[in-house]
Amino acid sequence: AVGAVAFDYLRALEIDYVKIDGSYVRDAMASSKGGHFLKAIAGLCRDLGVATVAEMVEEEAQVPFLIACGIDYGQGHLFGRPAARLVATDPLPAVRPAARRRGPITRWE
Repeated sequence: AVGAVAFDYLRALEIDYVKIDGSYVRDAMASSKGGHFLKAIAGLCRDLGVATVAEMVEEEAQVPFLIACGIDYGQGHLFGRPAARLVATDPLPAVRPAARRRGPITRWE
């Protein structure tokens, strides 16, 4: 039911980003079926004009794979560890604190 709700949000809301759970990233790296699924998510989002963020990017080898899948941004320990606490000078005050504890979000270069 959670997936159906997520698709309803994509269809009904004007959103800028979709954050892809790290379990999908892991599955994509482990199996061709997972890779096809991740590419399909990225393609749908691209067609809707929505940027994608992959969670749990922890190894350099994941980056070219995620780029090839069409993912726009990465978030995970590869780019930095989560901050121990939030401070008023954080650059992304609009992001929920729970999401920010997972580490910085990085655009591929």
